Amino acid sequence: MWSLREPRLALPLLIAAPIPIAAGLVLTSRPDYPAGACFYGAPASAIAATDDYVALLTVPAVLALALVAIVGLPAKGRWRVLAPVVVAWAVASVIWPDVARPLAVYGGTIVVFGLIFAIPGLVFVAIGGKEYSWVRAIAWFEFLYLLPALLGLVYILSQPACYNGDPPAPIR
Repeated sequence: MWSLREPRLALPLLIAAPIPIAAGLVLTSRPDYPAGACFYGAPASAIAATDDYVALLTVPAVLALALVAIVGLPAKGRWRVLAPVVVAWAVASVIWPDVARPLAVYGGTIVVFGLIFAIPGLVFVAIGGKEYSWVRAIAWFEFLYLLPALLGLVYILSQPACYNGDPPAPIR
């Protein structure tokens, strides 16, 4: 009987975990806001489209996070509660996507400061993989960096264009 934690099965699962959220980011279009929505208030349809976009892409991100926690993170000692807590959080996020907002804020920070965190993160993955276990090293990298960054990117892209550098209307 195969276990999800065996390297033969765990490594392909860990490699495949971020693919649904990455594909969702590539294949779905950003919600459309009318030109004056930031200054005069967005219509309910634009707000609903944004909520639907965030909910649609939050689900694969938190489910991938739960898969990584089950497959690759430690399951002994004090770490044995990590996977059940993450799975419960993922289920709650599927029902109510706003539960994942703290992870998205953390992920947005990673997106903004990505290169500062990416290089040391990849060095730690290489050291951890060489010294301990590639499955564990890749799982921690995905759990702490890659999947939160993808979810943070979802929340950043869901913002109206005027929040992304367009200057506000002049005050007269």
